[in-house]
Amino acid sequence: MQEIIKEIRAYLGLSQAEFADKLGLAFQIIDDLLDYEDENASDKVNEKATYPELLGVQEARNLADKYTEQAINSLALFGEHAEVISAFADRLLHRTN
Repeated sequence: MQEIIKEIRAYLGLSQAEFADKLGLAFQIIDDLLDYEDENASDKVNEKATYPELLGVQEARNLADKYTEQAINSLALFGEHAEVISAFADRLLHRTN
């Protein structure tokens, strides 16, 4: 029984880690998209490569959508207990600042 509990905990931890990884990527892409139009944004001033510059605006948006969906789906095993954090992830995807 102890071994089964360890396996379940490991599986739950992987789901949470996947959520964090995917949401972090989506957040960065959205941040890049928001800064893309701002000539004074630090990424432009420092000539950093960003997702919109590398992929184009629409493809960067599509990738952010994909990562957000994957993040939310990674929490499916938590059922209704994941509703609040899933809504949070969706809100980050649609933020405007």
